[in-house]
Amino acid sequence: MGIGSDKSGFLDSIKDTPDIVDEREFDGNINDQIMSETESSINYQMMSETEKIDRPLEPLRVMDSKISEILGILRRHFSCIPDFRHMIGLKVRISCNLRFESEPFTRLWGGDSSTSVLDDVDALPAVYATVLKFSSSAPYGSISSGHIPFLLGEPARKGYISGQMPSLDVAIDNVSGEEETFRASVTIDLEPREPTPGLVDVFIETNAENGQIIHGQLQSITVGIEDMFLRAIVPPDIPEDVITGYYSDLFNALWEACGTSSNIGRETFPLKGGKGVTAINGIRSVRLLEVPADSLVRAVERYLAPFVVSVSGEQLINMVKDGGVIRDVSWKDVVSDSFLDLNTPVTDAERGPLHLTYFGNEDERESQVNISKRNMGFFLILIFLPPRFHLLFQMEVCDVSTLVRIRTDHWPCLAYVDDYLEALC
Repeated sequence: MGIGSDKSGFLDSIKDTPDIVDEREFDGNINDQIMSETESSINYQMMSETEKIDRPLEPLRVMDSKISEILGILRRHFSCIPDFRHMIGLKVRISCNLRFESEPFTRLWGGDSSTSVLDDVDALPAVYATVLKFSSSAPYGSISSGHIPFLLGEPARKGYISGQMPSLDVAIDNVSGEEETFRASVTIDLEPREPTPGLVDVFIETNAENGQIIHGQLQSITVGIEDMFLRAIVPPDIPEDVITGYYSDLFNALWEACGTSSNIGRETFPLKGGKGVTAINGIRSVRLLEVPADSLVRAVERYLAPFVVSVSGEQLINMVKDGGVIRDVSWKDVVSDSFLDLNTPVTDAERGPLHLTYFGNEDERESQVNISKRNMGFFLILIFLPPRFHLLFQMEVCDVSTLVRIRTDHWPCLAYVDDYLEALC
């Protein structure tokens, strides 16, 4: 029908009529809007200034590069520590052994208790499906129960007195290969809310071969402050070959932060999970151990080797390396001034931690009696105390005594540390 071009022209002719706007009215509206926005901006600025005046100002702080570096190390460290209030906390593992003596139970159950029979393993009594339940008044959190499918009784021991009460016992001790057959390994996992010693009560329920159910309370497990000792957590992005340096830097940062003269105490550090924060309130102490150097080194190798982060002093390094127990630590032949207490002159430290000055009665000549001979070196020891605390030892080792400088961010632990150090050697 030939409507293509006509329709196109018709559609092009259909348009909205443009509104005629009075330029004077438009200009007036714009001016009113600009004035309104200007007044609002001025009022907002005045309110903001008033709020700033009423609000207390944050104190200005001057932070040098050393403090900044320390804070960076500490923030990184604390960000790896789980907050037990919002997630599963760090656990302390106590390893024990459950055992029971055959002789009393054989007599009680009416079996043959002759020595020749008890020497035969098939004749020894056994218990089945044993359940151990644990509880404690100490702040250790909820403790999971232990399960032992089968346990064989121990053969009669020499010196056994007939008629004594049956003995079931959970013991923390080392077991020889022959005794492993008659003992079951038990692991107690604690989740401390505070690093404090305590007792863990043990309750047992088990089944005898004759169907009898045995239940009752066993001897409690003693948990010492040393059972709380853990290694500090290493951030996952730290390469294995620099872990030694990381531990050394962390010790130095915590040592500085726990000093009473440090201004890091006002800082807070977010814990893992980002919901909780913590602060460092440090305290320091000192302890003199009057033991020879070789005894001190043996004790450190036996009980504190996993926590040693640095050994300094050529003589001490040679002694420790010969033992071969302490490895993967920072070795420093020269004793750094930073190892020395700020209140101890270097000259005094070289003579030893303590010396006595007295005057003779005749010619009043001054003499000195050194309590300890020349300094041999230092042990730096970093211990993590769950859930988030630290215990630092700086051991100044001399020939016949060792001065232990202690710093911690959990002052109640000092009540137990003195006894621990005294029993260490």
